[in-house]
Amino acid sequence: MINYKIFEKFDEKIFDGLNLNDKDYIYNIFQLENWIKITSQSSKDSLNLRIVIIYNFKEIICIAPLCIKIINGCRQLCWLSSDIIDYNNPIFLKEYINKKNDFNNIWNNIIKEISKDCDLIYFDKIPEHIKAEKNPLLNSNYKYYQFSYQLNLNFSSFDEFYKAKNNNKSIQTDRRKKRKLYEGNELEFIYKDCDKGSFREFEKLLLEKIKSYEDQSLRTFNKEIISKYNELIINDNKNYKFKICHCIKKKEKISSIFGVIHEKIFYYLIPIVYKHELSRYSPGRFHIIDLINWSVVNNLKFIDFTGGDEHYKSKWSNQKFKMFYYLKVINFRGIIRFISLTLYHLLRKNKILKKIYNLMKIKIS
Repeated sequence: MINYKIFEKFDEKIFDGLNLNDKDYIYNIFQLENWIKITSQSSKDSLNLRIVIIYNFKEIICIAPLCIKIINGCRQLCWLSSDIIDYNNPIFLKEYINKKNDFNNIWNNIIKEISKDCDLIYFDKIPEHIKAEKNPLLNSNYKYYQFSYQLNLNFSSFDEFYKAKNNNKSIQTDRRKKRKLYEGNELEFIYKDCDKGSFREFEKLLLEKIKSYEDQSLRTFNKEIISKYNELIINDNKNYKFKICHCIKKKEKISSIFGVIHEKIFYYLIPIVYKHELSRYSPGRFHIIDLINWSVVNNLKFIDFTGGDEHYKSKWSNQKFKMFYYLKVINFRGIIRFISLTLYHLLRKNKILKKIYNLMKIKIS
């Protein structure tokens, strides 16, 4: 018998009976309990939890962490999400993920029940696939807005992959830049676990990234992201491992990458190329090349660059899938917010208008 419960407070007991180490569950790292817990603890004054658990008798077959946020007076039903979450989707029992009609019926009832207390529904960061499975959440009401990019590391040779991705001109340019980067002293690439002992390194990286966005008048992270990652890192969960990777020249960092490894996937989260006399020679590009080779040596299966329009993501990936959003106004109080979010998505699709989008102060989630 299929039924559901909606929890309005976070409690570890919610997850009793759920063993995510069981291969029969399909999910992304961002739906792990720690991510949900830490996100639920932020913005308490304007956030009301609606964590949905769907059961088949006593067996958990789906978890959907939702919430109601108050944004500019509008009660918005959305995913429990933040800057530390790149994909919003439920955790599914694999056996259940293919029963789309059954899921749609119960999901529509759940949304109808929760949205009675809302002015607007806005679901974003919805991936077309959850791991290799088609996301049953999607239907014609969900609209595409960007791609997510991955590199499947199951290729016979990096050299062949590199040559397939680059024409002769770009290969020659790489050779020239590489000579300049390596001139005098070799580049050194360091890969280390990011834990509570090395958190200060990550904090410096993130503050530098925020400053670089601000200098370019681009939308940037909320600085609360530092405390959220701090909580995730000090929890030292065995299911995932944060990594901080540096490209160093003469003991000086010229590029860094922050990511997390889960189930042989490297989630590429925050890269930074520092202001340096060598930055014109594309050290970030060579850092990605080294990361790819490091990932292969360490038996990883994928590098997930996650969603975004950055050129390097499409350049270094060999597969992609669409990302969607869902927007529905419930009543008159949600109309202004609906117009703002519609405008936001229209602007980000147009290259000419993208600068306006980057300057907009619309609070999205």
